[in-house]
Order: sequence, then C-alpha cells, then structure tokens
Amino acid sequence: MGIEHNPVLAENPNAAFNVFLMMRFADSAANRKIVKSLRAGLHRYGMNLLRADQKAYSASLWENVKFYMNACNLGVARHKTYLEAVENAFGADIDYAQLQKIYGAVNENETRYSPAKCIGCDMNVVSGNLDPKHVATSYVERQNLSMRMSIRRFTRLTNAFSKKIENHAAAVAIWFMYYNFCRVHSTLRVTPAMEAGISDHVWSIEEMCDLVPKAVSATKQIDRNLLLNALGEKMS
Repeated sequence: MGIEHNPVLAENPNAAFNVFLMMRFADSAANRKIVKSLRAGLHRYGMNLLRADQKAYSASLWENVKFYMNACNLGVARHKTYLEAVENAFGADIDYAQLQKIYGAVNENETRYSPAKCIGCDMNVVSGNLDPKHVATSYVERQNLSMRMSIRRFTRLTNAFSKKIENHAAAVAIWFMYYNFCRVHSTLRVTPAMEAGISDHVWSIEEMCDLVPKAVSATKQIDRNLLLNALGEKMS
C-alpha cells in the first residue's frame, strides 16, 4: 500500500520508525498511562507510537486498523494480564519495575524467528523503593532457559507440548522439585533448597518419589516405580 493510498503513512512517512500499538481501545486512566509511557520511551529513540483509534481515516474500524498496520514496520502488544499478574500474586507491597526492550527493524530481505537487534531499554518503576541497578531480566531469562533445556514440553517449534493442563502442571512441578532439592547447583555447590536453609542434604530421586501419596483411588493410581525409573533414567 503506497503513501498515496494510505493517509496514516502520508502523515507519518517513515514506516521503519512507526510502531503500531496493539491494545484494547477502552479509554481509562491505566490505558492512558501505558500509552504515555510507551510513547515517551519510544520517542527517546526517534520512534513514533501509533494507535488505530487515535484518528479515524475510515468509517470502517477494520479499514482504519489496516491503514495503521500498513504504515508501521514495528509493533508492540499490551496484554491486560501482564498488568495485574504481579499485584494479584504479591500485592502492592513489593519492589516491582518493568523493562521495555526496544527492537530495531529487521532487514527487508532477512527472515528470522528470533527478535531483531535490541537498540534500547526503558525502565519504569511500578511500585516500591528499589535499586535501579538490580532491575534486570537476567535471572528470569536464565530460569526460562533452564526450563526450556530441561523440560521437553517447553521446546519450541515441536509437537512435544502438553495436551492437558494437568499434565503440564505436573511436569513443571516435578522438574522444580528436582531442580531445587535433588540437583546440585553448579555455582552454589549445593542444592537451592540447602542454600535457602530448608533442607540439610541433597535429596535422592527415591526421596522425591516418596512424596507421592500412597493411598490413591484406583482410577488415579500412580505407578511409583515407573515414575522413579523415568526420572532416574532421564536425570541421573
């Protein structure tokens, strides 16, 4: 779609620096704060944030959205769950900040699955009195990598994903129990549970399996030996 056919691109001709914001159109104080923060952060890097509801170029909502999407080479999504997850889990009495990473445009002829080059990072303190030096994603990204490397269900671009949420939750719980109580951390030289003072020894796989309830209904009977053999073969 050329500039002569796209009024958004005509007013904002540098598509490589136009960023399309995907979010609900509902007007609220929270939404206005988010848009203001994103726009200010992107502006510092010479980028222009656009929303499909900031100006109507067509009577059709979808046509208006298409004008904006075709005028932007970059996009950013805002998901409501992210805003409420931390407060719902920990309340407001917590040191909490957000990092917004800003990525450059991908070369036109380049195809890739991973994100483009990170050209900047914007920090926003949400609550608490925290030290900016400690605001980073390094720890959580290291944890995510450990999970992806150790739990087959998290391998991307495969059909190994969980088919039932109950199975997925069980697999994650087993791995975290093993990681924290049975596996010696290469840096700590002890298990994370020992470092935290909630265990005085390295657990064996047998000890972990002994936590499985002995009395279960016939329809939900767990084969302890099968679980023990599977874990021992995979994690020993």
